[in-house]
Amino acid sequence: MPTRATLQIHAFCLLAVAITVVAIIPGQFAHDFMSGTSKHVLAFVVLTIGAIYLWPRTHGFVLWTGLSAFGGGIEILQAAMAMGRMADWNDWTTDAVTTALVLLVFSAVRGFPGLDPLAQRRAKADEIAELRELIRGLGSNA
Repeated sequence: MPTRATLQIHAFCLLAVAITVVAIIPGQFAHDFMSGTSKHVLAFVVLTIGAIYLWPRTHGFVLWTGLSAFGGGIEILQAAMAMGRMADWNDWTTDAVTTALVLLVFSAVRGFPGLDPLAQRRAKADEIAELRELIRGLGSNA
């Protein structure tokens, strides 16, 4: 049976695939319930929060780079497909800026360790302390 973390990662990947499909389907099939910029903002707010939740100890720059590359990939697909969608590099900028803003807000609100080098050091120190306790426990059982 898959672990909770595995299911969460699969859900995140499914969300990314759904966003990609919606972004590249021909314009006449896309529902225009929001403006293009609003769709990008919503998609990347959700993706960034999901990434922060799934990989809380990953440095914010790594998350930003990955999600920004994903946004750029969508624009490249739109340019290559020629199915009624047009690549707009302003959309990619919106994706990158939205991701950065969400990362900064999470950093300010909850001290997201991926953006705080001191928090990263504390987290590593905590991990090392836990490993030492585990090793001591194994040694005393022998």
